[in-house]
Amino acid sequence: MRFILNLVPELPSVFLARIKGKICCYKIHIIFLPINFNLEYTNQAVNINFRKPKAGMIELAYNEIASMKTNPILLSQSQNWMVGDRPEDQRAESAGINFCPADVWRQHFLKGTQEFNVTPAQLEFLTGVKL
Repeated sequence: MRFILNLVPELPSVFLARIKGKICCYKIHIIFLPINFNLEYTNQAVNINFRKPKAGMIELAYNEIASMKTNPILLSQSQNWMVGDRPEDQRAESAGINFCPADVWRQHFLKGTQEFNVTPAQLEFLTGVKL
């Protein structure tokens, strides 16, 4: 996850869920790279929602961003994107956000001409250009 923060410096933080005896959600912030901020929840029903295909972690991140006083622009969840490489990642659409396959996202940054099999919305996301 730290690699992703260095690769895409526009991302202020990333979230991940792990199971170590209990399910926890971790936030890794670009400013505090050596530190993992552990968001532990004792409510097992809430914890289970952090794991895919549930949308708990996405909702947690969205709500945290929404509560920030310095938040310049908060996009509606339908304007946000999940990039993933597993079938359960695509189920993040249950949170009302868009999905782009990781291999398509990675290929977009390779030099040369690439052929993509994407939807118009995914193409707009990849290029940053309104269609």
